[in-house]
Amino acid sequence: RATLGSAVVLEPAEAGMHLVGWLGEHVDDLAIAARAAAQGLEVPALRRYAAEAPLRGGLLLGYTALDAAQIRAGLQRLAGVL
Repeated sequence: RATLGSAVVLEPAEAGMHLVGWLGEHVDDLAIAARAAAQGLEVPALRRYAAEAPLRGGLLLGYTALDAAQIRAGLQRLAGVL
């Protein structure tokens, strides 16, 4: 949250390998995911997993096999994309 501010609202998770990062209204998650991929980040758009178009875009943020420094660096790059 400190890095991404209000651009992404993180959905808390008690366990798992991913967090959901909800984007603001009218933000195209497919476009953000594509721009992030161009920066070497893999943050799939939630729309790719939905049977119907969601009301709000979001990103799937994985954190397994990454240490704290790698996560911070990835968040900095994602902040630049947003």
